[in-house]
Amino acid sequence: MTIGIEKFKTQYVDVNEENPNASTFYHKMGFVIYNRNAKDSQGNNFPILEMKRTDFYIRNAESKDIEVLQKIFKDTILSININDYSINEAKDWASCGNNIKRWKELITSHYFIVAETYKKQIIGFSSISRDGYINSMFVHKDFQRIGIAKTLLNEMELYARTRRIKKLTSEVSITAINFFQKNRYIIVKEQKRKANKMFLTNYLVEKYL
Repeated sequence: MTIGIEKFKTQYVDVNEENPNASTFYHKMGFVIYNRNAKDSQGNNFPILEMKRTDFYIRNAESKDIEVLQKIFKDTILSININDYSINEAKDWASCGNNIKRWKELITSHYFIVAETYKKQIIGFSSISRDGYINSMFVHKDFQRIGIAKTLLNEMELYARTRRIKKLTSEVSITAINFFQKNRYIIVKEQKRKANKMFLTNYLVEKYL
């Protein structure tokens, strides 16, 4: 199959969602999920993942990635999220990335993935707990608005569906709320949550799968 994909320069494939081996195989071939259909082309209740080849691929995060993940976290907050938060708020939030122990815990205890280019540059990451809480989602400041966040979110939702998790929750920033709403997440409430020393506005959201 690998030879066939390369020979015919396959760019799009449809995969049975209930066959994780298939999606894993195509991930390794450089395909990512860009859409999901609850029914197949015949209208049957047969969930299909639509996958396409991109300039990046998805892999599991490793402890050796932490330094890069910290930089993406801080740079994104201080260059993108700062448009919706004060300078002091952004700096306080960014300082949360200094806790290496917390990064290690997340990589160990969560389904934690990164988006990486074929030149081995990490350009985004996301993680989800075993009970469906999306803990983090950040995209490199220089790779915004090209579908990386959507791909990461698709992966989070696939993880949840394959484990029969019925509800996803997250706490998302002012910057990210429109993105989550476009992907059918509902605002439960606006709230103030402590970052490092300061309390910042964010939104508790949920989505039933």
